[in-house]
Amino acid sequence: MLKSVAIISCGPSAADLYNADIGYDLIIGVRDRPAQVRCDWWVFCDWQSYIKHPPLVRPVAFTTQVTIKSMANHNLPKWEEFQTYPKMYVESGDQPPTTHRSRWHSWSGTAALGLAWKLGRAQGMEPGAQIHLYGYDLLGASDAAGVADETNRTEHRWEAERGLTDELIGLLEIEGWEVIRFE
Repeated sequence: MLKSVAIISCGPSAADLYNADIGYDLIIGVRDRPAQVRCDWWVFCDWQSYIKHPPLVRPVAFTTQVTIKSMANHNLPKWEEFQTYPKMYVESGDQPPTTHRSRWHSWSGTAALGLAWKLGRAQGMEPGAQIHLYGYDLLGASDAAGVADETNRTEHRWEAERGLTDELIGLLEIEGWEVIRFE
């Protein structure tokens, strides 16, 4: 049963606020975070994450089947090694009942929240279980590494992602999690 989970997303505050000394049951890293922090799970929705941000350890990869097919089609370096990683596909098992059910994994940060929802249902939670969110800034053009991407990290995107993030946090709270955002 789970008592504490950290989700470390890609917002600039992640680098400053994540506290590795807390001793979480699970650490879920989003996109490039497993290259900086030891994580149990690695959530990514774009195949380029594997090339740009290889993880420090071999976490369980949580992604879509389409992402895996794209990775295979691009003949990536270390593809054979990645095939040995443990994996769980977004499409497997129960799906969070979001308003736009097929969109909950549109972004890696929201996919991580969906993973927490799935793991809570599969493994159970202790009373008072908490999820700590780091790097869920959902604003600005820079990520946790300080890299600006003004094409992808736009206010239009953040507006859509904020709504879905809030909906997924609400679903986690219905399941019994206390969700705490560190910003």
